Amino acid sequence: MREMYPDVLPGSIVVVGSPHFDLHRAAAPLRREQIADQLGIDPTRSYVLVGTGTPSWSPDDHLAVLEFARLVRDELPDLQIVIRTHPKDDMSRWRASSGELEKLGAVFQVTAPSKHMDQGGFQDPIRFFEIQTATIANAAVVLNFASTLTVDAAILDRPVVCVGWDAR
Repeated sequence: MREMYPDVLPGSIVVVGSPHFDLHRAAAPLRREQIADQLGIDPTRSYVLVGTGTPSWSPDDHLAVLEFARLVRDELPDLQIVIRTHPKDDMSRWRASSGELEKLGAVFQVTAPSKHMDQGGFQDPIRFFEIQTATIANAAVVLNFASTLTVDAAILDRPVVCVGWDAR
């Protein structure tokens, strides 16, 4: 900061964290039973949390998640899958595959407000991060293709796998 802006007085510079991630440590996350009840999953079984990217940046996430769910069912039939959709995802790209994903045991955690974020849609950030933190903190592993959930999982000391997956 001082190199780029030498005219800024040293006493006026304050080191802070990222407000987006500060909320992760603000309160105790929901208990496993509470988040499992909200998600509609079995609290006694492990789950993988799959984070998706925005439809514009990751348009084929739905195809990769479907392929992943098929593999999980064959290889790890007791593992539950929670698909956390991006807050800018209106779910339209999931319509064709949602039925099969549900048959494979996957559940959706839809995070988008009812009105799109780019048009002023809003969700209470404290509640949003309370649910997100609990979902991550209780996951066996966080998997994503292009998501800041990588950082969230690291902050919450959860294993995270970032996959370069082209389902086309």
